[in-house]
Amino acid sequence: ATVLLEHSELVQERVQEMLSQRDWLMRELSALPGTTIFPSRANFFLIQTPLTPDDLFEQVLARGLLLRNVSHNHSRLKDVIRISVGTPLENQELVAVLKDIIR
Repeated sequence: ATVLLEHSELVQERVQEMLSQRDWLMRELSALPGTTIFPSRANFFLIQTPLTPDDLFEQVLARGLLLRNVSHNHSRLKDVIRISVGTPLENQELVAVLKDIIR
């Protein structure tokens, strides 16, 4: 924590990059047919797709990517998957995979 406080400008740069990537991911995925993105101010967001969360999780996992299936955590989350913001390259790969699976 002390090192981070001493380099607050670096922390702010990383935060801005994450926010930018989150917004980009949400825009890209919201364009997929039948997909709902739930607004977020965190480093993750929830997404509902035409596929069940279990099916989406398994298909994405089969392509070497990991999402968080929160659909069994609470009844209000039964139809969603949690997506965490990654690096630009990871995010681009995720968008490509989801476009292929959902379309």
